[in-house]
Amino acid sequence: MHSWLARRIFTSLILVFCLVSAVFFLAHLAPGDPLDLVLETVAESLSPQERLDLRQRYGLDESLGRQYLIWLGKLGRGDFGLSIDQQRPVREILNQAVPATLLLTLSAYVLHLVLALGASMLMVRRPGSWAERLLQGVGLGLYA
Repeated sequence: MHSWLARRIFTSLILVFCLVSAVFFLAHLAPGDPLDLVLETVAESLSPQERLDLRQRYGLDESLGRQYLIWLGKLGRGDFGLSIDQQRPVREILNQAVPATLLLTLSAYVLHLVLALGASMLMVRRPGSWAERLLQGVGLGLYA
């Protein structure tokens, strides 16, 4: 049991690492300068010195491998960076959004559980009835 759990955790960590790496490298495969993508509204009005300063601030003057290692290190410490849109740390935005998300998820789960138990009890009480066939069809349609 313990070896199975350890194997599952290890496999999950490898999967998360691969996904995180894919996100980083796919973001860097986008055409154009990353600085232009980040600052699309003001990129043309920046002087060459301002562009250079911003490239250094965001670490875009480093090699791709160095950027990746820096990014992984920050990610491992829980530093998700600064939101370009809101100009505040992403961690603050997540801390603000997570409670509402968990409440919505939990309430949807409870509603799903109550409806599923009610429907299954109805189907067990009347096997072969029109209600069972209707609930099977609705369940299959919702699943699809």
